[in-house]
Amino acid sequence: MSTAARYFVTDEAAKAKNWDILQQYQSAKANVARLENEASAIGGAFAQVVEALREVKTSKYKVGDDVILVHNSNTPGNLQFRVDLTKLDPAKLASMLNDLETSRESVIELRRQLSALGVELS
Repeated sequence: MSTAARYFVTDEAAKAKNWDILQQYQSAKANVARLENEASAIGGAFAQVVEALREVKTSKYKVGDDVILVHNSNTPGNLQFRVDLTKLDPAKLASMLNDLETSRESVIELRRQLSALGVELS
């Protein structure tokens, strides 16, 4: 905030604005963590699909609307994988990754703003 602009803003208003930026930063960081966890879960679902297909000779499949159950054909009833197909939706994946990148950019910008205000973050 420039010195000229500072003269027209009360200390209370400046503190409120700083608090608002800090709250936005914390919210954006929490959103990034949530989206990273979601991305990791999606990666796990893709890994399960890869593993299920890699073991195609020894696997038996039961396919539902939103799940694939993979059993070892040598051990009937032994569930190896449960692949949640809802996590593999390309449109949802693209949207989630866009949200993740937008949130990461917000964290960087808000961190920059807080740093300019003299707020040190770890």
